[in-house]
Amino acid sequence: MNSQIIVKAHYNGNIRRFQSQVLYTVFSQDLQALFSFDPNMRVKIHYRDDENDLCQISSQMELEFAASQFSPLHIFIQPDQAVNSEVVVEVPSVPTVLPLQPLTPSPLRQSAPVRCDRLNARLACVEKKLASPTLPANRREKLMEKKSKLEEVIRSRSPVEAPQVQQAPLVAEPAPEQPKRCGRRNPSERLEQINRALSQPNLHPKRLERLQQQKAKLEEMVKSSSESPVVASSPAPEAVVLRGPAARLLVIEKILAQPDLPPRRAEKLMQKKARLEEFLRKRAEKDSSPQQVISDPSPCRGPESRLAAINKMLESNDLSPHRAQKLMQQKARIEQRLSERASGVSERNCGRRREQNCEKPRARLAVVRRK
Repeated sequence: MNSQIIVKAHYNGNIRRFQSQVLYTVFSQDLQALFSFDPNMRVKIHYRDDENDLCQISSQMELEFAASQFSPLHIFIQPDQAVNSEVVVEVPSVPTVLPLQPLTPSPLRQSAPVRCDRLNARLACVEKKLASPTLPANRREKLMEKKSKLEEVIRSRSPVEAPQVQQAPLVAEPAPEQPKRCGRRNPSERLEQINRALSQPNLHPKRLERLQQQKAKLEEMVKSSSESPVVASSPAPEAVVLRGPAARLLVIEKILAQPDLPPRRAEKLMQKKARLEEFLRKRAEKDSSPQQVISDPSPCRGPESRLAAINKMLESNDLSPHRAQKLMQQKARIEQRLSERASGVSERNCGRRREQNCEKPRARLAVVRRK
């Protein structure tokens, strides 16, 4: 075994890490010099073994065993109250006993509430898992062991930390009700929200400027609506709700009426407007023209009627090149199908005639062979 060991000591909220020899006397002297213990003060040295139990180190054999099992060795130093009380009674005028218990906690003890919250959160998580009805037996046993260990750790905390562990409730405080966000149709509620936001201290300058601009716009909107209540409240029966391409065309015209529109954006909108106007014009012509092709039933059906309809479509001049190309391909396929059908019919007719002409000689030949 090595003669040196790395030790991590916990005492009164302070954590020290150092290297010492595996000799109980030297080890005790290093602890006394490191934490400035009083010579008359007796302390207890504990460590946690592999079963998470606190074991005391009070001899050379126990120190060697602990050093062989753990590296670094985590020890917890606690003052021996029984021995120290006897020392105080026998020597009541010792002035060095008072500084051992400081009146003000160390800055490192400020993290005690954080540790307590973590322990409490872990315990709550374990209890939540144990509440599950479908938990296996082996898993439940492990969680029960973990719960008992956490409760023991919480009970072993110092008196400063213990009340905070008990007072840390698992029930979250109800969050304050957030006001519902109002839409564009309710500027008065939005104005109240902006006023509440402006009343907050230490507001960022950019945020303050943005809120003031929104407030000015909303005040102007509320003022304009209050000046003309009749117009706002009176219904408009003659208003026509546009949908589809007509509505889009109206929106594009409103955007084009803006004075500060970029040229590139205006050019794209003009192209869209031209396409929509052309589409609306063709649809109006189609609705106004009589639909004789649809109303009058065609005398023939099949490929011949489809070919006649395609020829009629190709005669019109308002077809796009892509549409005309598709119709030409369909026309070629239908004509090929009709030609193949006609050739198949002629071949079948020729075969039938040939069979009829050959029936009489075959019958005569059969008669001759019988004889």
